[in-house]
Amino acid sequence: MPSKKDPKALRAKIERDPNTAKIAKELQIPVEEYVEMVLHYALNPNEEPELVMVKDEDLRAHGYKPPRMEDIVDYLKESAEISGVHERTDFKAAAKKKPPMPPAPELEQPEEAKKDRPELKKELRARRGGGSV
Repeated sequence: MPSKKDPKALRAKIERDPNTAKIAKELQIPVEEYVEMVLHYALNPNEEPELVMVKDEDLRAHGYKPPRMEDIVDYLKESAEISGVHERTDFKAAAKKKPPMPPAPELEQPEEAKKDRPELKKELRARRGGGSV
């Protein structure tokens, strides 16, 4: 899979996609123009697409049936309901505070650890460059 940062590889992938030509034809734009548009948004994922307002008579002149106002309102309501569903969650924060952890038990040192060990002191002194312990 091409890296999103590699425009040449991404362009090649878009051009190879069998749906690219179909979508460009449906949108009635040249394939290269459609490829450029897809590439632009793939390389700039945070950019919002442009909203274009077209008069009903212009839509009819291009062979499209303009949507009815009721259909637009229904579509917007449905979209708002769907977006609300995706943002809600059943997650609930814990109602109770967690009890504090008890302190760690104090462990007794074995007798051997309490003994003075001159050989260890000598080794430490040697590692520290002859300083005192």
